[in-house]
Amino acid sequence: MEIWKPIKDLPGYSVSNEGKIKKDSTGQIMVLSHNGGYARITITKHVHRLVAEAFIEKPSIEKCWVDHIDGNRGNNNVNNLRWVTPSENCLAYGYKSRRLNRMKKIKATYIDGNELIFNSRQECAMYFNCSDSEIHYNKLYKKGNKKGWILQKVKDIV
Repeated sequence: MEIWKPIKDLPGYSVSNEGKIKKDSTGQIMVLSHNGGYARITITKHVHRLVAEAFIEKPSIEKCWVDHIDGNRGNNNVNNLRWVTPSENCLAYGYKSRRLNRMKKIKATYIDGNELIFNSRQECAMYFNCSDSEIHYNKLYKKGNKKGWILQKVKDIV
């Protein structure tokens, strides 16, 4: 069930636990725009922050940042948000992005035409006995030569 609460410091507007904003005088749901992956309204407030301030009690003064638990900045449901410290936010973001990057398939093509497909950067790194960051560098900058192998992200293959 959708629950609405007034937005602190923004009279005349309410925020829902599902991440929606409405103008109280008209009942009109505000149209969200996106900036850097974050949903915003024309009064330039981050929606995830408004939802957290209305529905989640801040546990301490140090926890002043709002984190999207699933890493999806467009999912502003109260169940996907939590208060974190700035350092926790950086760690969470780094972990999520690293995890997603490591799950991308990599194709290795040898100079003789032989091909291997790896399910992740880590799997590829284990095969070549190197770090996954070295695999990332080789495929990103097309330095491409890892013991005679050219590395590509699978989505880059046409």
